[in-house]
Amino acid sequence: MKPFYERPSFWLPAGLVILAAMLRIYGLHWGLPQIYEEATPLNRAWRMWGFGEQYSFDLNPHFFNYPSLTMYLQFFGIAVLFLILKISGVIGSLLDFRVMWILDPTPFILFGRTITMLFSVATVLVTYRLCRQTISLPAAIAAGFLLAIHPFHIEKSQVIEVDVPLTFFTVLALSILVALRGSPTLRHYLFAGAAIGLAMSTKYTGAVLFLPFLAAHFLAVRASRNSEGVTEHTASWQKLIVGGAVAGAVFILTSPYILLDFGAFRADMRLEQEHMRLGHFGLDTSPAWWFYTRSLFTTLLGAPLALLGLVSGIYLGIVKRRPWVWILLAFFVPYFTGIGSWAMKADRYALPLIPVAIILSAALIAEIVNAPRLARRSLTWRYGTLAVVVLLASIPLFLRYPHHLERLRPDTRTETRKWIEANIPPGAFVATEYHGPRLLGPNEIWTQEVDVRNRLLSEETGARFYAVQPVPMFQVEPERSDIFYSLRLYEVADIVVTSSAVKSRYEREPERFRYQLAFYDSLESTFVRTKQFTPERMTGPVVTIYRNPAATTLFSRRQNVERPVPLPEIREGLTGEEGQFYYNLALNYETYGHHRPAIEAYSMALQYPSNEDNLFFAVCLGLTRSFVSVGEGQTAAEFLDQVIPSAPSRRVAAQLADLRRVLGPGGK
Repeated sequence: MKPFYERPSFWLPAGLVILAAMLRIYGLHWGLPQIYEEATPLNRAWRMWGFGEQYSFDLNPHFFNYPSLTMYLQFFGIAVLFLILKISGVIGSLLDFRVMWILDPTPFILFGRTITMLFSVATVLVTYRLCRQTISLPAAIAAGFLLAIHPFHIEKSQVIEVDVPLTFFTVLALSILVALRGSPTLRHYLFAGAAIGLAMSTKYTGAVLFLPFLAAHFLAVRASRNSEGVTEHTASWQKLIVGGAVAGAVFILTSPYILLDFGAFRADMRLEQEHMRLGHFGLDTSPAWWFYTRSLFTTLLGAPLALLGLVSGIYLGIVKRRPWVWILLAFFVPYFTGIGSWAMKADRYALPLIPVAIILSAALIAEIVNAPRLARRSLTWRYGTLAVVVLLASIPLFLRYPHHLERLRPDTRTETRKWIEANIPPGAFVATEYHGPRLLGPNEIWTQEVDVRNRLLSEETGARFYAVQPVPMFQVEPERSDIFYSLRLYEVADIVVTSSAVKSRYEREPERFRYQLAFYDSLESTFVRTKQFTPERMTGPVVTIYRNPAATTLFSRRQNVERPVPLPEIREGLTGEEGQFYYNLALNYETYGHHRPAIEAYSMALQYPSNEDNLFFAVCLGLTRSFVSVGEGQTAAEFLDQVIPSAPSRRVAAQLADLRRVLGPGGK
């Protein structure tokens, strides 16, 4: 018997895995050391470790817009990364590790992206195995190859998101369900339930897999009617119920705080449902079903593969009545219908559909090559024909590679940051729109423990800090940002930075966003356009830097700094961002020694209600620090005595009480 490494059954899938891994490793570093992805699972995992003055070790992610599995994977990934860096001598202590997160998060992002990439490569392998066991070896090679080289799947493999892991668990669950239909053992029901539970714990849309689970069960029941007696290979409702229970148990075990913190889960779900209903402003306004149909025929699959998949579903599912095709369609059709009903649209939502469509396409190609007229041809001729058809179907995928590789170009936001750090002294006040450069500011200082803060401010780091004031933007009900688009709010700024990623959305609806557009007009007429970065030979949005001609002295060096300005009264109702806006402004004042304006800004932040306990405590802490800095310890003590009874939670009340004790009698 040949060793496993001499068998084609080993090297064929191994070759596909190697190809997939190589294509995904290349470009994994895109954008670094800057981060142009949300990386929500990683950021939430970091908070769970309790790093930062406002946080403590807490396995509750306090975020339920999607479930928790990927956050826990990143949580353990951070621990593994620490051990690797410590053992290799890159860092000497936990302090080094925490400072690295702020100054250069490259190792964290690369490790987090690697976790996503491993799921992506594993999806190629599972896709191969599903086709190998269900269709044929040529179809398995074709499907594995098409997914391995798929540029969009590669691109999503290089970000820290939930869609690639969801796709893996989807294909894994479907492969088990296809096997379950032919062999409905309890083991298959248990494994299917576990895979569905993991998919659901990655993203709530994984619940759609219950439909192919039911389809596989009913197909197995129909096949069992022809067997005699009840055996291990007989489908039963008891097995289905057990499998469903396992799915639910795995879901809860891997996202436990959905039950343990049900109130927060329900609140986040309401917001997410509203997000899906309203969508992102300023983006594609076509119906979602048409958006995804067009995407499948263009950017996601290309016309050849999309047509092959469509014809395959009809021919092999309806005409030929292949049971395994029904199982795949029981996922594809409801999932497409579901995402097609939302107002919110994003190509990545359709990622789990891509392997399914590729499997169907590969099955039809293999069916054609094995047709009776071609079956008489030699094996070499038939395999050659299959390879040619697969390569022709791959042409749209290869044509997407130049666009895919554009991400490796320098980014306008990175170049903007380099220019600012080279030409604008530290301590300048920088007001910047979202999707602009990411600069180090007071938030990176005051949210850290004292040891981290001292290291950040030491000369050895060489870090350049600015008074950074983000201009809020809202994806849902975006007109809410109107009160923040008043140039009077930023008269204290040395420079203002705008981004076409935001501005272009407002420009599409000039009447709706008249205040935002008036802000840009005011910038052009009263500030001086100093520098602009365009994506002609780069990637990213157009970023424009405006200098304030009235700011003749740097913010950090001014003796009499401009006081905080109240928000304009141009709308009814609150946005929910007012408190954060003034808290951030107060931090800017306090950091650079302007304590009286800081007290005003902190007091303005307290005027606005907030659902964030951490924000309430941070504002009270900052106000206390500022009172003490101007020699008003008694006022600080009286302030704390007043706010402790009105704290939003017992935890915050306890934190404020501890602060009051540290302050001592009479605030001394």
